[in-house]
Amino acid sequence: MNYSRFCDDIWDQLSAMSKSADCDSSLLLQRLSSLDSFLGTDRVSKVAHAQWVDSLAVAGSLAQDTFVWSSSAAVQKAGTKWLVAISEQLNLSSSGIITKNMFRAICDSRVRPYFASSGTAKPQFVLDSSNSKADTRMLADNKQWRTHQQCIAAFMWAFEHLPDDDMVAVISYILPVALDLAEDYDAGMKVRGIKLVLRLLDRMDREFLRKSGIASLLEKSVLDSLVFRSGESAGAGTQLMDVAFAAAVRVSQTLYPRMDNPKYTAAWWRMADCIVRNSMYVSDNVMASTVLCRWIAPVCKALGPAVARYLKPLLGVVLQNLRAPVYLMPEILELQLVSVEQLGELMDACPPRVGAHADEILAGLAISWAMTGKKQSSKTAGIDRLQSVIIMTTRKLQGYAPESVKAGIQRLSSARPDEFSGLKDALA
Repeated sequence: MNYSRFCDDIWDQLSAMSKSADCDSSLLLQRLSSLDSFLGTDRVSKVAHAQWVDSLAVAGSLAQDTFVWSSSAAVQKAGTKWLVAISEQLNLSSSGIITKNMFRAICDSRVRPYFASSGTAKPQFVLDSSNSKADTRMLADNKQWRTHQQCIAAFMWAFEHLPDDDMVAVISYILPVALDLAEDYDAGMKVRGIKLVLRLLDRMDREFLRKSGIASLLEKSVLDSLVFRSGESAGAGTQLMDVAFAAAVRVSQTLYPRMDNPKYTAAWWRMADCIVRNSMYVSDNVMASTVLCRWIAPVCKALGPAVARYLKPLLGVVLQNLRAPVYLMPEILELQLVSVEQLGELMDACPPRVGAHADEILAGLAISWAMTGKKQSSKTAGIDRLQSVIIMTTRKLQGYAPESVKAGIQRLSSARPDEFSGLKDALA
């Protein structure tokens, strides 16, 4: 067997699977089965070091999940087994950590050709604005990676096996891929790109990202994805919104570490504004509403009393979720649990303003409580937990606005004793 040709054949089969909706992996597995007999021969010693490194990209792409060929556990198992054999030949550690030179070689042979520009585009961003050094970004004019997704899988494998200390040395290889994916129109591709952005933010020194200007580039790519895309199928729009908010939080923490920086407050206000705006688009999507609501807490923690600017609209986002009957589906119960918890976060962040909104907060909690007492809710798993969270949050509200809560609970228990006597007793 010609090892180089074998690697190219596997690569071409992955290209074919990327272009087709047919996920039949039988031909791929049949070709991979011939590898065992080759690895057991002395022909292994004749394979050049560079070829072993190149084959890391092919085997690594097989071992990645969330790709069309990943639906076959046998393919992933074969890829992992192949990686072990390659690692032995290259004397890599058991965890498969690669060097920066190996990373460059993998990108040069199996990634960059699919992200290369047509030659007419110019670099579009500057890494260091102080001396105007333009980065060598490779603009994807033809988007070949869209129909050769194994190059993305190979990059992701190599990226995850690159030591953190080597990231700076190969940043010009990493940024083009992450940004091209994050700025793509397809929600699935954007999710892949933003997840890469998140990993970059996790693994690289924050000061370097901030001073080099890279964090500002990442911020722009992320902010463009904060709007919920209702037309996406299979929850892709919800997943994109979730990872985009996660990345936006991390970018803001990187760019604006000091609260006395006016840009710090502006950045977090912008996220609060995005939550309020998105609430209009996710109101008929329970899963998306739950995901969006969870991001209120990080904004509250970051802004503290400064969240007052958005307190009323954020309360509106939360309280509208408490009107749906919890007995209809488990997802609605989860939405209400999250929403009641966010009420607590909003109150803790801005105590002086709670009193002004105590009546509407109590009204929302009362509606949710009444739903839990319905006969249909008695068989719904998790109702007890929701009731406990409502009681805890109402107690917190009572601490901030005791007179309003006391009067409100009295009115409720008098008007509907069967529904609210339990809540009154719990608060006594």
